[in-house]
Amino acid sequence: PEAQQDSLMRHERAVCLNTVEINLAFTTNAQPDIRRYWAVGTGFVALEAEDSPCKGRVLVFEVVHLDADGKEVGKDAADSGTATVTLRRKWAIDSRQTRGPVTAVNCVDGKLLAALGTTPSSVRIFRYDVRSETLLAMSFYDTPFAVVSLDVVKNYILIGDLYRSVQLVQWRAD
Repeated sequence: PEAQQDSLMRHERAVCLNTVEINLAFTTNAQPDIRRYWAVGTGFVALEAEDSPCKGRVLVFEVVHLDADGKEVGKDAADSGTATVTLRRKWAIDSRQTRGPVTAVNCVDGKLLAALGTTPSSVRIFRYDVRSETLLAMSFYDTPFAVVSLDVVKNYILIGDLYRSVQLVQWRAD
């Protein structure tokens, strides 16, 4: 199979990768429209000085199945083995919103979950906005430590830090 790639910016490095399920129908009375994506957290290597602030981004990719002519086909054709799989960039949460490198990504309740920054870190939840067709920050939780992992079970978020301790946080959409 042919490898797919997406270019990162100069001095940008991929830090984390995870599959996420995002609800594209963000209204309480609409049927959920859950789609699976790949989320990549990045960080920029600071070459100017050691004390330069580090930035990062979240890049979200969708998996696309193409036929031999390069046209998009449905999942049934993809399951039959006649389609080529490729990645297409869907959204990017830029460095103005991240305040540091993105060290972990996951999803909770159909929303994107990202750990931003070093010490202290901020765990933010992004929801899909139908009007602007982008991901918007909707909630955050500041931690006193550097987050290196995010695990989710139902609506509980387990936050792992650099020093081998964990915090358990419950997500409630009130």
